Amino acid sequence: MSKITFFVLILGLILQGCTTENQDIKQLTKKELDQLMIDSQRAYIKKEDKMMDNYTQRQNWNNTIISSTGIRYTIYHQGVGESFNEIKKKTGNKPIQVAIKYQSYLLDSTICYSATIDQPYIFTVGESKAISGLHELITYLSEGDKVKALIPPRLAFGLAGDLKKVPPNSPVVYDLELLQWNY
Repeated sequence: MSKITFFVLILGLILQGCTTENQDIKQLTKKELDQLMIDSQRAYIKKEDKMMDNYTQRQNWNNTIISSTGIRYTIYHQGVGESFNEIKKKTGNKPIQVAIKYQSYLLDSTICYSATIDQPYIFTVGESKAISGLHELITYLSEGDKVKALIPPRLAFGLAGDLKKVPPNSPVVYDLELLQWNY
């Protein structure tokens, strides 16, 4: 048998093996695969929620509120200023800026970022570079409120982290004061 014939025979056997269905491997339909991914994400969020609930309990956060997206927060000083909703009624679709003083940190108390009264962090609600969890949290507050908040990774810096101070897939804690609305 020539080398060419032998090579063609081996190549044919390899190709035959690649095209023959393996009875031991089940092919998933798109619907089954989608459901598998949804179930996997739900299980992950449930595990994440449990970890965040444990954190708020260990920290003795009283009257913790949990938003529909999973942000946990407690207002430890009630402000006397206007709420986001009151301002939104006045301004309609006009952009609303907010100035906040905050310190953010990881669950192990490692400080990540901060802003002071002298140099507050100012951003436009719903339109700027702040993490989405911060945009959402601000809409629950009134001017002068002081709040502790635990923002899940998916609403903080996500799967990648911020590549600086926040590791991948990390919840972030904020100790925040809403200083002023600007509209």
